[in-house]
Amino acid sequence: YSDVDGVYSADPRVVTDPRHLPDMDLAMLGEMAEAGAKVLNAQAVEWARRNKIVIHARKTAATFTPTLGDDMFFDDVKTIYDLDTPESHKIMVDQSYSDYRKGAKATLDSLSYLSLQALKVTDLDTAHALTPIKAAASTTVALEVPITNDKQSAHLRITGTLNDAAYTVDRGDLVFARTVKGLRNTVLLPAGWEVSAVSQSATIGKYEGRTFVALVNLNADNQYVVRIRARRS
Repeated sequence: YSDVDGVYSADPRVVTDPRHLPDMDLAMLGEMAEAGAKVLNAQAVEWARRNKIVIHARKTAATFTPTLGDDMFFDDVKTIYDLDTPESHKIMVDQSYSDYRKGAKATLDSLSYLSLQALKVTDLDTAHALTPIKAAASTTVALEVPITNDKQSAHLRITGTLNDAAYTVDRGDLVFARTVKGLRNTVLLPAGWEVSAVSQSATIGKYEGRTFVALVNLNADNQYVVRIRARRS
């Protein structure tokens, strides 16, 4: 409980008409707390995330009926879309995340929306390569250390190449249009291209001479459509 009714995009006592955020994943909430947001304690948010506890942020003296729910994102997924030339339609994908689900295997959920070629999976704790095993509609990897309790996790990295016809050239402009999922997504443009338009709020910068667009998902859903247009510099 605090003196405001939930979590906002900015301090409602300072900023006029901030956006109320009715649902948030705990990873993002923790980052906001660590960055200075005073509505919740960062350590409390991290403890709740690890123990899969839903937090209800309410105004002092407010009443509500508790409801069951899950963190909207499975984990703090970070995905990099490294674009080849737009004429090739090829995108190199590099995704890392932590999996807390108990068991001797980890299911690679992101392959349901990333049809990767030359797939590689790496255990980031040991730097060992893990062999993907496809069975029916899912792909798994055997963990070197099975997860048996809530304090354990597997830190995985998935890489591969994506062929996406929606990544193309339109009237001389580079066009990247794709539904992305997870908390953080970064699109790294080919050398020689500069961003002219982005459909979502984003941070634009340079990495080794190439332009990147970094997005953080504040939507209530675990997916959103990103459209980026770029022109040759």
